[in-house]
Amino acid sequence: MTSKIARYPEAGAYIKGLRQKVEMTQVEVNKFIGFPHYTTYSNIESGRMKLAADKFEPTARALGVDLFEFTRRLSSYYYPDLYHILFRLYQCEPSRGKKNDASDEGA
Repeated sequence: MTSKIARYPEAGAYIKGLRQKVEMTQVEVNKFIGFPHYTTYSNIESGRMKLAADKFEPTARALGVDLFEFTRRLSSYYYPDLYHILFRLYQCEPSRGKKNDASDEGA
């Protein structure tokens, strides 16, 4: 069974780690994404806010990561029920969305 509690702090730590890998500042990423205030991106990294889905693509580009994997990971934090459906039950991948008939036990 999936957890219905969104895990904003874990998502923020994941995003922060990606930013630190590419040696960008919060201000640089904030500007790339197009948030009007620096504090918006800071609040996302600290787990006080979630990154809106329409900002996944520019954020992935800014951080130099694959959009599909970035979306998969953030979905597990922000939308755990949707993540369970798409990536556990249906095992969605970039090129397919075929239903997995196997049990999801132990995953």
